[in-house]
Amino acid sequence: MGADGVPIDVKNNVLHVDTSDHFITFSEEYTAVSGSITARTVITPTSGKDLGVKSVSIGTDSASGLIQLDFVTSTIKVARVYPAKNGQTEALLMHMVGAIDEVLTFAASGLGQTDKVFIVINYVEH
Repeated sequence: MGADGVPIDVKNNVLHVDTSDHFITFSEEYTAVSGSITARTVITPTSGKDLGVKSVSIGTDSASGLIQLDFVTSTIKVARVYPAKNGQTEALLMHMVGAIDEVLTFAASGLGQTDKVFIVINYVEH
């Protein structure tokens, strides 16, 4: 296992990297209405599969509120941004897995009236 968590096999001075996980990337920008972005599904897995979130990047121009990315059914908190402290977060080299057929949800509250939030999620399906 490499330092980055990627399985490797070194034989005869050749590096073999497991590339069986092919990431899918989702990105979107949302605008608050009256300071909120109502909870919504951002990624739905193919029927009979689960989502494995590999990395998340969230940025906002807000100076207040809470931004949440969750697997609600499994009660897994995937990412949080607290804009009063920091307007962005990056979680790299993670592997958070929801239940089979569980969607990934996004919500934000307490933002400025029309503040924006931009998210990028790299994920795989199993």
